[in-house]
Amino acid sequence: MSVVYRKEKKYLRYSEWQTHTGAHRKAEWIDDLQMATVFHGPPPHRVQAYMLQDAEALPAKETRLITLEAKP
Repeated sequence: MSVVYRKEKKYLRYSEWQTHTGAHRKAEWIDDLQMATVFHGPPPHRVQAYMLQDAEALPAKETRLITLEAKP
């Protein structure tokens, strides 16, 4: 089941990326549900331990909309 986490009317956004200096992670609470992370499995342990205390797990579906521009 996919979930989005909510805490105090904010939603969790989490990202990971690699650079030449190593792995980087960012977790933050945001106002916009559309920008929140949909977790399709358990979140990383670091997020579970520090950010999800008192957070609510909400069932979620993730869809993407692709709009094509008209040709000139």
